Amino acid sequence: MAAPTMLISPTSLNAEVPSDQPTTNGRLPMDLAESLATKEALLAKMRTAGARTLVTGSSLGGIIGANLALRQLFAMCAIRFPSPLAGMLLLFGGLCATQALSPALASRLEAALAPGCAFISRWLALFFVPNLVVLPLVLSMSPFEAARLLLVIVGGLACSIPLAALVAVSALPKASPDAAATAKAPVEASPATSGSAVLASQSSSPLRSIVAASTLSGLLAIGANRLVGGVVARMLAFVHLLTCTVCGYVAGQKVVPVAAQRIVHPLITCTLSTLGALAAFAAATGQPFRPFLRGYLVPGGAAFAAPGNLLLFMLGPATLSFGFQMFGRRRLMAESSRAISAATVTSAIFGLFGTAVAGRLLSLPLPVRLAALSRQVTAPLAIEIAKLLSADPSLAATIVVLTGLLAANFGRVILDALRIDAPVARGLAMGTAGHGVGTAAMASEKEAFPFAAIGMALNAATSTVLVSVPAVRRLLLAVAGAPVP
Repeated sequence: MAAPTMLISPTSLNAEVPSDQPTTNGRLPMDLAESLATKEALLAKMRTAGARTLVTGSSLGGIIGANLALRQLFAMCAIRFPSPLAGMLLLFGGLCATQALSPALASRLEAALAPGCAFISRWLALFFVPNLVVLPLVLSMSPFEAARLLLVIVGGLACSIPLAALVAVSALPKASPDAAATAKAPVEASPATSGSAVLASQSSSPLRSIVAASTLSGLLAIGANRLVGGVVARMLAFVHLLTCTVCGYVAGQKVVPVAAQRIVHPLITCTLSTLGALAAFAAATGQPFRPFLRGYLVPGGAAFAAPGNLLLFMLGPATLSFGFQMFGRRRLMAESSRAISAATVTSAIFGLFGTAVAGRLLSLPLPVRLAALSRQVTAPLAIEIAKLLSADPSLAATIVVLTGLLAANFGRVILDALRIDAPVARGLAMGTAGHGVGTAAMASEKEAFPFAAIGMALNAATSTVLVSVPAVRRLLLAVAGAPVP
């Protein structure tokens, strides 16, 4: 016999629901519905974040791949000019040519690599930190010599930044009010720069997550160093020191007040905090500090040879990506071609010969004097200039890093004090006087940043060409008080 069927009315169903969960006409309880909606929103946010990460990773991978391919090509052809700088100029020219032939294709290319450019812009200054961290190892001279060298660098920047800015301003075309407004407007529909702005506005940087990762990896690395050693300990130490560097950079941006950042740039905060983390880890594991510091950046090592090498490796793709930033301001760059030419040529001549005069007047030792001549040139070409002048390449690179650090820290303060607000002049002044580090300091000024990039590249190329001319090289050596071959 069939079992009796129980008839359950809607009224009885409602009676089983607790009184604190109100329902409407048999619908789900309100708090349960809200919980499900929250979960759906969270899942949607996770899917969006995952898709964004995938797109950014693919875009960044394309930029890195292009940089590696170009570097390999330059090595095969024995071309000594830095491949990232050449790639930046080739990329800018290629995009401009593509825009003329097929605007739709140029837009697709630019949009495809825009997320990677935005990521690089967000973290650009961080990639210069390793050279600053190891300064205590490479800068070895007496306090008196160091003070005189610092005076040359500071005095040079105090002259070269205003000089480049004022020359650029004087050479700018006389703009109407409408043109001036356009010069200060956002970048011309450039996904690369707009993506960077979106990224910066989206995020509060995950400082807590980075601190947690750094702390956890540090504890694990110390434990592994004491108990296990070997590859495991080295890998954990790598992760710990890398996250410490990132943490110091983010803290310099988010924790240090904005007013204080005008004097203490996040690069300085990051460098000091990384040195502190290195000292603490060395003490906790019983290692001498200086040998341990040498392991932070292995000269000539592969990308994963040390934490500093991985960050330094990203400078190549970063320099290459500047071509996209320049493409976004191509019209204003064309209108400002006189200012660009005048500022870069003036900066190159003043940087070389002004430094030679200052070094001779302050009686810097001849090796230091010669190494300082290329202080305003980005490191790869500064090393080539040092070789042409029979100077110490490693000392030249160290002086370049010091110049860039001081330019990044005080350059914008100088420009603000002089009331230089034209993006073209601000960018050119920082790029020509502070090379890559000065350019990175301008990443937050979207209109000025492309001009800093082109100023850095053209100043470096012009300086190298000048020193390569035998007559100019002999004159430069004579002004510096060095023996003329």
